[in-house]
Amino acid sequence: MTCYADTNLFTRLYVEHPDTEAARQIHAQFGSFPWTFVHQVEFPNSLWHSVFDGRNRGQTFVDENQVQAILADYENQLKHRQTFRPVILENTLLLHQSRLLSDRHTAKHGFRSLDIVHVAQAIILNCKHFASFDTKARQLAAIEGLKLLPSKNVSAV
Repeated sequence: MTCYADTNLFTRLYVEHPDTEAARQIHAQFGSFPWTFVHQVEFPNSLWHSVFDGRNRGQTFVDENQVQAILADYENQLKHRQTFRPVILENTLLLHQSRLLSDRHTAKHGFRSLDIVHVAQAIILNCKHFASFDTKARQLAAIEGLKLLPSKNVSAV
């Protein structure tokens, strides 16, 4: 069984959140996940965005010192391929698959670019499962026939 995980699953593994336990269960089930360039860009930024949210929106999940510690642990896990299995996708293939998804679904459902890219990557990698806590990404993955994890009761990102 291959499972693609959206970046928000990884964030929940490192930062306490209402969905953290569900993320841990998915991680325990699959062990490791494909890790792409998009994840590499989005994951650290999502952590730093949590700092921003804490300062500006009163949603304190993590502070700057915690982000530094999380990123050090992340680098170690990446180096040892524990949670993250680095994969390289050809840009033209990713662009093509993303464009197909966008052309077919965005005008009707309003998908964001990263939703499109994550689902496109899952399709290219022949993943059967799609783990995410993002409502729109889950909707697109379901339309494309991927099995959703967690199977129910997700909060919005």
